[in-house]
Amino acid sequence: MEDKFPIWKPALIVAVIAFFALMLYPPSRKLKPGLDLAGGTILVYQVDIPDDMDAGTAVDQVISSLRKRVDPQGVRNLVWRRLAGNRFEIQMALATEETKKRRAAYQEQLEAITEGNLSARQLDRIIKLDPAKRDAELAKLAAGHDQMLADFKQLAQAYDKYVQTQKPVADLEKMIAGIEANLEKLPEDAPAEQKTEMTQRKTSLIEQMVDASRLLRNAKSTYEEARDIALKNNVDPAELQVVLALPNEVKSAKAIAAAESPEDLKSPREKGIERLKEEAPGRADDIQAVADAYAAYEQVKGPLDDPADLIALLRGSGVLEFRIAPSVRTMTDADAYRKQLEEKGPRTGRDKPYVWLQVDRDENGNPKFTETSREREALAKDPVSFFANQNLIGQEYNGEYYILLSNTPDDSLTQAQHGWELSRAFADRDSNGFPAVSFRLNSIGGSMMADLTGNNINEPMAICLDGKVISAPRINDRIHGSGIITGGQGGFSNSELIYLIRTLNAGALQSRVSDKPISIKTVGSSLGHDHLMAGLKASIVALIVVACFMIVYYFFGGIVTVLALLANMVVILGVMSAIQATFTLPGIAGIILTIGMAVDANVLIFERIREELEAGEKMLVAVRRGYEKALSTILDANITTLITCVVLYHTATADIKGFALVLGIGIVATLFTALFCTRVVFELWIRIAKPKSLPMLPMVVPAVRKLLSPKADWIGKKGIFMSVSVVLVAAGIFMTSSRGKDMLDIEFRSGTEVSFELANEQTLTLEQVRERLNIVAEDVNIPELSGEQARVVTVGDADGHTSNAFSIQTLEQDSTAVSKAVKQAFSDVLDEERPLTFKGVEAQRIGEAPAFIINQSNLGDVIDRTVSDDVSDYLGGVAIVLDDIQPAATEEDLTQRIQRMRLQPAYEQLPYRQFEVIGLDLASSSAGNAATYSSAVIVIHDETTNYIDEPTAFTEDATGLATTEWGLVKEALTRDTSLGSVSSFSSQISSTMKYKAIQAMALSLLAVVIYIWLRFGKITYGLAAIVALVHDVSITLGFLAISYYVYDTVFGAALMLSDFKVNLAIVAALLTIVGYSLNDTIVVFDRIRENRGRLAEATPQIINDSINQTISRTIMTSLTTFLAVIVLYIWGGDGVHGFAFAMLVGVFVGTYSSIAIASPILLLGRKAAGKIAAKGEVAPTE
Repeated sequence: MEDKFPIWKPALIVAVIAFFALMLYPPSRKLKPGLDLAGGTILVYQVDIPDDMDAGTAVDQVISSLRKRVDPQGVRNLVWRRLAGNRFEIQMALATEETKKRRAAYQEQLEAITEGNLSARQLDRIIKLDPAKRDAELAKLAAGHDQMLADFKQLAQAYDKYVQTQKPVADLEKMIAGIEANLEKLPEDAPAEQKTEMTQRKTSLIEQMVDASRLLRNAKSTYEEARDIALKNNVDPAELQVVLALPNEVKSAKAIAAAESPEDLKSPREKGIERLKEEAPGRADDIQAVADAYAAYEQVKGPLDDPADLIALLRGSGVLEFRIAPSVRTMTDADAYRKQLEEKGPRTGRDKPYVWLQVDRDENGNPKFTETSREREALAKDPVSFFANQNLIGQEYNGEYYILLSNTPDDSLTQAQHGWELSRAFADRDSNGFPAVSFRLNSIGGSMMADLTGNNINEPMAICLDGKVISAPRINDRIHGSGIITGGQGGFSNSELIYLIRTLNAGALQSRVSDKPISIKTVGSSLGHDHLMAGLKASIVALIVVACFMIVYYFFGGIVTVLALLANMVVILGVMSAIQATFTLPGIAGIILTIGMAVDANVLIFERIREELEAGEKMLVAVRRGYEKALSTILDANITTLITCVVLYHTATADIKGFALVLGIGIVATLFTALFCTRVVFELWIRIAKPKSLPMLPMVVPAVRKLLSPKADWIGKKGIFMSVSVVLVAAGIFMTSSRGKDMLDIEFRSGTEVSFELANEQTLTLEQVRERLNIVAEDVNIPELSGEQARVVTVGDADGHTSNAFSIQTLEQDSTAVSKAVKQAFSDVLDEERPLTFKGVEAQRIGEAPAFIINQSNLGDVIDRTVSDDVSDYLGGVAIVLDDIQPAATEEDLTQRIQRMRLQPAYEQLPYRQFEVIGLDLASSSAGNAATYSSAVIVIHDETTNYIDEPTAFTEDATGLATTEWGLVKEALTRDTSLGSVSSFSSQISSTMKYKAIQAMALSLLAVVIYIWLRFGKITYGLAAIVALVHDVSITLGFLAISYYVYDTVFGAALMLSDFKVNLAIVAALLTIVGYSLNDTIVVFDRIRENRGRLAEATPQIINDSINQTISRTIMTSLTTFLAVIVLYIWGGDGVHGFAFAMLVGVFVGTYSSIAIASPILLLGRKAAGKIAAKGEVAPTE
């Protein structure tokens, strides 16, 4: 009677596959493409760590602080990783086309609302025109808005009335002045009647003057009211941007239930938008259009446009300051500062004794200074009283909280005072035993802090990071080189203590972060897309090829294998989706390799089942014994490969970690699908269909069976095999040594790699590319870039000689110089925006820059040029002069560059500013409609800045209009747009990578040898495996070295060879070959152990029989893996071409070594191997 089949087994399979399929759906959102597929940049930075700090802890603190400052909401899609030693890397994805499209739509709406604004200067100028011209201009300004036109007409009437009432007053003043003059001239003996008459006349005129003045005041008041009404529909773009930056969170169910009115359910942003609409009712639709466009942009906002954006953001982080807070009790003009904040915002008054700084928020979005919900409620209800209770002057502005702090050198310690720095901050206890934070300054900082704190005992001192207040503890005593920051009553909470220490230490360390990244690796989105398409194509083709082969060879068993492979894919991708792993190009290689290697387990099982069927076992028994006998071999083979994956994941770089992760997941998935899923399918099939046999090609076609069941004397030919292998290994070592360092890629040598595509599908030959490089290398004095020294290869679909895409590798480490030279060499065939230069571009401070305060209406008077443009609308702003612009540019080009830069992350938080580009001198080459200028001026103004009233702020305010606009203009015009791919490796990075590669190889070999030794009980097995591995790796490296000599020949082109160099992908291939070769070797070793039985040693006959018995499995597995890898080699694309070539050689050589090298080595060290026993006999052991 048959056992009842456990239904839980198929139920478990369905549940597991369904679970991971659910985790994977939809794949377009769940699978995150890596930078090599989506395009992006990896920046590596170095931190100068103090001797008394742990490197890992210090780098973690820097990462934590930088992440919070650069990407507090986590929307920029940045990946932060700590590397070995004192380095960390940031991975940055490129913006998608949808992101660019929505950002452009938002920019258009913002510009539209700005253009719809009416400046007071513009309105005053128009209103003073003659009536006919004035009416036409006002109608144009109204742009079809009836109410706006009515307001303008009302203003015109009020202005005319105001002008009319001015004349009588002026006339009366003149008449009165004349009478007074005449009275003074009257002689003393003038008739009294004349004097009385003149006095009475003066009195009468004064009475008329009083009436006329009253009418004038009324007319003026009416005019001003009408003017305010006419201007009420203006929308300040800076204020609108501040409102849009406010939180727009959806209320929780708890908050909805607790709300007392619909108003309570609105987000700060919604409230701000409604307020703006109420203030400008005529522009309500325009305001909503901007808000909607921003909301759409915000959904996809995050990725940065260019590595320069991220570098600029990082450069501006970690600015630590100490400022004394004015006391509520002693501050006399606090109301004036509050009014300034309400009317003009926090950025005004930077040259005054006090400034408003924003209160920072924690990771949950709660304002600092609040620990409980009750405190947060009190702050929201009455910010003024809340801060006053802490002896601080605080105020709410547009949903954020601000504190008034000192801005004078005597009461602050800021970056403007040079020489000081924070050395360290650490946990401590205050005098009452409560948690506090101690800190140490350098000697200069200690002296400055002593002066600052000594003069302000018992006053609050705000600690600010990047312009935001994180704490304001009270000063208990003079602080010298070290001090303590108390947390008030009860001290700091644990979380606050950790936050403050980390923030302070990170602020100190950030000043030690390298100003520029020591390595930059960029892949353009088009190249990433090509990699993705090639990888997907290779994966699909490999799956189809392997599936067809398995079905043809194993029939029903092949169908089951295909189903197992599909389940494998679902599990692998589902796990990656669940753990939010990034899908990289090496990851695709891992999947393709998994396809080939996953077949191995099924082949082992099917071959065992075939042996049992041929021995006469019944179907169900044969299946069960087949699985049981294959189990140990499958486990051994997969565990050794898994060991390699673990070593790779913990020692390799991020690129190769993706390969190790996918292959590791694939191995675990293979064990599940091959050992469990397929067995359940077979047992169900047997119970339902009740087959008598499991047909396979060798059982149906005897010739195939005979071919795969040889009786070869492998041990007898070991001398030939050994001789051939010695020659191949020696040749491999010789070829590798002769190439020397030239065989290493720039990842292991340091240098720069640039990839680019030509515009408009143009093509060049390798010779043409090298000729251009020779010319530019001599021109810019970079000999390493010459066609003879640089390595030039074609990229993408090409014949290896002519292409529209190329990759250039050079040992020159200055990636900026290399990029610039390449662009110069191919400027006529590249579609790139070239950087501009101009006089004064090197100026770092605004005082040294060609910038001027706009203090007059005539531009010529401002910049001392013979131009007469009216810049009345920009009075109080700044004019930046660009002389000797190279190459010459149009006004439109300059305008677009600046507009684009305003939306980049480093500048998007600045107020939206009105600006205009005015061409000065036409370039000599200018012709046609698009005039190009060799000099121009940029005039900028915003409503919160007036340098006429605050001239000192022009040079002293580091965050003001002039300084920030100078930085923006410089970066906008000098930015060098990235090529398709730019990779830079410094000598430090190269050394680290070489160390990691050697470490990974050594640890992998050591780990697998130990495993084999323990598993088989003899060190001989481990040593045999090592010899085979050295054999395989040496020969593979030899073939890689030979490729250099033949890749550019007809023979090399036919074989799709390239000048393969050892890079991280090749290292991954070599390690995979190690695992694959071990896999093959272990299968033979397992059969030797099985056949040996209780014998102490394996005889030559046992080894021969074991090799012959496993030869079918070896050939089948090698063939399926070879098919998968050759598909990867042909269709996988340039990103994995070298990897696939190494694998092709490795699969072939590894199969050979497992048969002809590893097994015979087991006989070494014995006096005599004995003759091959006759069939059915056992040779005696020694």
